[in-house]
Amino acid sequence: MTVVWNRAHQTLGEVTLCAILDRVLHGATLRFPDLAPLSVAGDGLQFGGLRRRIDAVPPAQLTAGLPYILVEFLAVLGQLTEEILAAPLHAELDALEMDRE
Repeated sequence: MTVVWNRAHQTLGEVTLCAILDRVLHGATLRFPDLAPLSVAGDGLQFGGLRRRIDAVPPAQLTAGLPYILVEFLAVLGQLTEEILAAPLHAELDALEMDRE
């Protein structure tokens, strides 16, 4: 999430990204209510509230909900930018995956 945020921030800026991620997070918490402690700040998705409650969150909410947030964030960014950011964002994610291998 941080990699996508940082790359998109270069083009869209903090205010726009916060609004987009807030919209995505709202929709995600309707589907995955245990993720409601997540929040948005100027540097992206904030996990502090979730970390404090992590023992009460069913693992299924995490394994389904967190990828959902990332995919939705990428989808909304793509829709709003007519897919201009899609290739660079996916390249950043691919580079991150390559670094892990």
